[in-house]
Amino acid sequence: MEESNKVFWHEAFFEALQLEFHQYHDALTFDSEYQLSKEALIMDVLVIKKKPGQYIDKNIGRIFRAHNVFEYKSETDSLTQHDYNKVVAYALLYSSFNLVPVSDITVTLRSNLSVDDVTKIADAYAVIKHFEPKNVYLNRLIQANPSTFKEATDMSNAAAELLYKISKEDGGGWVKEMFKRHEMEEIAKKMLLRGDPIEDIAEITELPYETVASLA
Repeated sequence: MEESNKVFWHEAFFEALQLEFHQYHDALTFDSEYQLSKEALIMDVLVIKKKPGQYIDKNIGRIFRAHNVFEYKSETDSLTQHDYNKVVAYALLYSSFNLVPVSDITVTLRSNLSVDDVTKIADAYAVIKHFEPKNVYLNRLIQANPSTFKEATDMSNAAAELLYKISKEDGGGWVKEMFKRHEMEEIAKKMLLRGDPIEDIAEITELPYETVASLA
């Protein structure tokens, strides 16, 4: 009974606005229930603290609030004002729909990796007991940052070991070639210690003469 007495004002309001500005009909466009997005509004990642007051003493977790919105940007993309506005809008809509105070929300974006980033990632995976080499995250990172990973292997044993595990699993690409070269260099070192000529070692290992000479 109460529902039947409810007055639905939406359409009336739309008509009232057109009436109010009727003299500017040629200057204004009126759209009722305008759809903001053709696709569903979906945030890339939402991280929620199980205990809102808990402090996360790790990297970006130090600035975590109760609710944390992550939006991904490719390393080849630039962050425009429109991108920033969109992510802030996501946060505000989330606040409105879920009755979460804006002061309890953080917004993050991420770019390409540095050698230090790669080293930290490798160190983190080094302590995981059940590491799965078929890892989408690592696969995408290597594809996007090949030169950075190459440099990291020269600076970090953990990074070199991580890539070695991945190369054994996927069996392709520059990762495999890098470790093939590493294995050939180890063989070359043993042959040098045995006294084999540099020319013979270079031919057998398929390493450049200069590389073998530098190992002597």
